[in-house]
Amino acid sequence: MTPQEFRDIVYSFQASRIILTSLEMEIFTVLGDNAKTSGDVANKLSSDERATDRLMNALCTMNFL
Repeated sequence: MTPQEFRDIVYSFQASRIILTSLEMEIFTVLGDNAKTSGDVANKLSSDERATDRLMNALCTMNFL
């Protein structure tokens, strides 16, 4: 296995974990068709604001938000 193949496997796992966590937390349901801050989403989900912000930023870089 080449270093690039190894990185590809790791990054694909990270991407799928970000999406699955977002679905499990129902982030997309909370957002609906409306723009909300990560603080708003965290309050609605009773989740950690910093962690929710990091997750939502990851979704933004993946063009899901």
